[in-house]
Amino acid sequence: MLPFEVLRLTLPGAAGPVRSATFSPDGTRLVTVHERTVQVWEAQTGLRLATLTGHTDRLYSVAFSPDSARLVTASADGTARDWDVQQGTLLATLRHPDPVYTAAFSPDGTRIVTVSEDGTVRVWDAQQGLIPLVTLIGRTGPVVQAAFSPDGTRLVTASADGTARLWDARQHSRLTTLTSHTGNIGAVAFSPDGTRLVTAGRNRTGEVWEAQTGLRLTTLTGHTDTVRAVAFSPDGTRLVTASADRTARLWDAQQGTTLLVLTGHRGSVYAVAFSPDGTRLVTASADGTARLWDVQTGTSLLALTGHTDPVYSVAFSPDGTRLVTASGDRTAQVWDAQTGTSLATLLGHTGPVYAVAFSPDGTRLVTASGNRTAQVWDVHLETRSPAEIAALVRCHVPWRLGVGVLLEATPDPAACIPSSSTR
Repeated sequence: MLPFEVLRLTLPGAAGPVRSATFSPDGTRLVTVHERTVQVWEAQTGLRLATLTGHTDRLYSVAFSPDSARLVTASADGTARDWDVQQGTLLATLRHPDPVYTAAFSPDGTRIVTVSEDGTVRVWDAQQGLIPLVTLIGRTGPVVQAAFSPDGTRLVTASADGTARLWDARQHSRLTTLTSHTGNIGAVAFSPDGTRLVTAGRNRTGEVWEAQTGLRLTTLTGHTDTVRAVAFSPDGTRLVTASADRTARLWDAQQGTTLLVLTGHRGSVYAVAFSPDGTRLVTASADGTARLWDVQTGTSLLALTGHTDPVYSVAFSPDGTRLVTASGDRTAQVWDAQTGTSLATLLGHTGPVYAVAFSPDGTRLVTASGNRTAQVWDVHLETRSPAEIAALVRCHVPWRLGVGVLLEATPDPAACIPSSSTR
């Protein structure tokens, strides 16, 4: 008997694999990213609301506005596109002469930043679009990443030339160039309070910088291969890095000293995440396992085994009680984060599962696969009333409750979940 029941909605894809899937900040919408199109879905019922078409080359990134009303996409066709999520309509096309690798909204939703192969960063008025407010130049190579600080006052951009640049996001002026990396910068993150930022990449190091001035605070040295991922703890006092050298390292974010070296994986560590309370962290590896670690002692608390291929993605539920892993073995698994018990194996994809994420309220999760589909899983059916479950069932044929059940979304919204007033 499973600890909870799982209801699955299969979201059929367009041509090509589902490259990623993302919930809106308010949890009501879900987008799946395909080769050149984006599909928008109602997160509760799996109803397809819109297909966003118009890009003529591969999509690289997608991001919601903070209010969940808009979406910006970035493509190799030299454009970013701003969309109305509710209507599925194109609001503006933001043009570069070369591929656009990243597009993102500022934290207040008033601006959009785009970065491109052409070596420029452009900041756009999110209401006007069409003409950039400013074009920031100073690169000797393609700009591949951009991130706003939590308060929106700073912008960091990272380039294939091994440099990052820190900008005053309000004055649109460059504060400093962050140099020290000798290869591509693959990871950038601000601390939760926005006072520091970290960059990491192919030169096997991480660098911690003061976000107001760009002063380098410390260098994180010790890895012997590419640093693939980096994350701050929820309180910002610690950092974790994941590397192709088969280890993760925990660092004092102020001093840059190594607190713990987390060893045990037999393959590259692809992903890492802190628990919401910051007391534990989880790593995902090419060896087909995920491991849960005690942040204070470095003890390996749990080894989550059961996948037969690399684990590409891992995430905690918002309340920290569950973990979900996504694997090349075509499955995702849900785990009890305290005991390591496998709660469910999510079957149905016919290709590798590359990404997984919980909804903001933790009641649903989405998996994205190379088999051209995404699937939404309801992992809290026990919280629903009998009427809600019955309404969910009416939305899908064929159906039954349990693990590994294929539920195809119906186009009839009248059959679907009742409003809260009917609970």
